[in-house]
Amino acid sequence: MNNKEQSLYKDSEFLYSADVQKICEKHNLSRHSIIIIATKVARLGDFTPKQALLKLSAVDNIDDYLVNLKFAKEGKRQRRE
Repeated sequence: MNNKEQSLYKDSEFLYSADVQKICEKHNLSRHSIIIIATKVARLGDFTPKQALLKLSAVDNIDDYLVNLKFAKEGKRQRRE
């Protein structure tokens, strides 16, 4: 690894990157499915794709988490009206 590449990896963001393969194994889903779910999580939660993957790595039940996000988003929308 050259100096330029090393400087890229010194970012604190890199330290908190999500391991997609571990997320797949944890939730017993394919890589494609995890990316689709992460996209949905990012949209519902107003997260970046990286934040969505980190959230998926932290939750134990994706279905429950998606339901909670939907309720939270619906609650925010109703408060604005």
